[in-house]
Amino acid sequence: MKKFNVAGSCNPQKHYMVDTSDKLHKIKKLVDDNCYFVINRPRQYGKTTTLQLLRGVLMPDYAYIRISLESISPTIMQEESSFFYELAVHILFDIRKRNTGVSSEALENLAMIVSDYRNGIEMTSTTFMDAIGAMNEKNEKRIILGIDEIDQACDSDAFISFLSALRDGYLNYNETVFQSVILAGVSDARNLKRKAGNDSE
Repeated sequence: MKKFNVAGSCNPQKHYMVDTSDKLHKIKKLVDDNCYFVINRPRQYGKTTTLQLLRGVLMPDYAYIRISLESISPTIMQEESSFFYELAVHILFDIRKRNTGVSSEALENLAMIVSDYRNGIEMTSTTFMDAIGAMNEKNEKRIILGIDEIDQACDSDAFISFLSALRDGYLNYNETVFQSVILAGVSDARNLKRKAGNDSE
């Protein structure tokens, strides 16, 4: 028997839900148009549920990776090498545990830099983005990245460095970056660009 859920994500088989199929197909249109965009709503407005349900809408045409920053500690967020390591680990975990449509061959470079980090080699935004570029180039289907709980990273210089690297890739190397990136959180991620463009230290 279905019930109302007011804590965490919803499951259409278990919980009463509003029909969001029209919204999901509008989001797919943004993905088809190669958009990088934000889902910005208060808590319990369906952001996580939307990211979960998008898998069924996107997977026939794309590969879809969905991660959350919720479990990454604020300390790790402030250090670039450890942040990019955690990001890489989260991406690898999602690919290995779910049917994402990303091939094992496409994973090789990302898995290699994770192994290198564990052996004491620093991970930078450049090495991380090079591995992401290789993953996108090698995979048969274009890849979408969904990142939930971006509020965890709003004060993180490392996360801003990641967004800057994504923007650079989007503008200059379109085939080696994600087809689409979806950021979801309570905070409006569009405000982060003000920090990224700030002349102050």
